[in-house]
Amino acid sequence: MTTTPSPIDDELIEYPEYRPYILGVVERCGSPPAICYDYSAVIDHLTRDIGDRDSAVEYFEFNVIGAYVGPHTPYFLDRSMAAALRGGASGADGEGADS
Repeated sequence: MTTTPSPIDDELIEYPEYRPYILGVVERCGSPPAICYDYSAVIDHLTRDIGDRDSAVEYFEFNVIGAYVGPHTPYFLDRSMAAALRGGASGADGEGADS
């Protein structure tokens, strides 16, 4: 299995195999824009490819999260902590009742 980022324009870098899991583009003062992917969806994708979740997470953390590919390195949004950060209960989709 190969996870290779590729430029999609002069700035943004994408992982083509994770295109269905794009959430949007992240921007912050002082940093260039970068694509943001759904962390859980990518892990589910890798679990199907690799066969077990622990190996998928290990692969992802080392080969994807651990790879800096320049200032436009993609982000991966992990929604599992969203409810705790908001201080409320969470539904199955990570959205609280007050969102």
